[in-house]
Amino acid sequence: MKRIITLFAMASAVALAPACFNAGYTTGMGPQGSLFTSVKMTTGINTDVAASTIEAEACQHRIYVFAAFGGQTVSDLALDNNITNIRSVNKELFNILGLYSRMCTIVSGN
Repeated sequence: MKRIITLFAMASAVALAPACFNAGYTTGMGPQGSLFTSVKMTTGINTDVAASTIEAEACQHRIYVFAAFGGQTVSDLALDNNITNIRSVNKELFNILGLYSRMCTIVSGN
């Protein structure tokens, strides 16, 4: 019985540790679940620009605390995809057990 309690405590600690140490996303980037997160949010809209005709996306990936890669600035993303007038900038967040997480920036405009 003591062994079962120890294993349960260890499994609980492993499941909850990513939320405690922010292993999924940086603080302030929307709601976070310790088991699963899938969130889309708008960070800005320019109403002076007509409806968007081009959309570009760049993602940053993180594998627990071992590796993080990817990403691109909003200005570089717009430049690389011939967007001269930015209509909106959105974020899409995904996290599974804190083991893998992704944050995508989606830029749309003309």
